[in-house]
Amino acid sequence: MVKFTALYFGPVKEALGKDREEISIDGQVTVQGFKQWLGYRDSQIANILGSSAMCINLEYVDDEDEIHDRDEVGIIPPVSSG
Repeated sequence: MVKFTALYFGPVKEALGKDREEISIDGQVTVQGFKQWLGYRDSQIANILGSSAMCINLEYVDDEDEIHDRDEVGIIPPVSSG
């Protein structure tokens, strides 16, 4: 089981009503696997996850990267300026 902290920003934070939570997922998990898991659990953010940047412990990562115990995983939605 992998236990880590998920950090939420922008519209993901607003939709979920929280800025962080502790996550536990059985087995090994990649960034893509976490995005799929979260999108299935909270379908209102599924479309945002596909275009969001992801970071682990303050470093941007790819979908294939693994999440490990005690990592901090940030979901950073697209930002627009006007």
